[in-house]
Amino acid sequence: MPVAAAGPLSGPLHLRRSKLANWPLALEDGGNRLTYTFANAEGGGIPALLRRLGEIGVDFTDLETSTSTLEDIFVGLIGRAA
Repeated sequence: MPVAAAGPLSGPLHLRRSKLANWPLALEDGGNRLTYTFANAEGGGIPALLRRLGEIGVDFTDLETSTSTLEDIFVGLIGRAA
């Protein structure tokens, strides 16, 4: 699955969480790092999320993306490395 992580954020995101309730997000590092994990680009994907973050005033200094390998998916399904 593709993953996008933004951080560090300009401040902890916990106060703005309800404005992002419809997104599959996880907060890390005390609310200073946001991770978005998705299986497909329904709802606009990363561009739509970045627009939404800008609309609600969330600033960040870095953005990284990664994609799961078939091995990552397999290990996730069976729960351990072969």
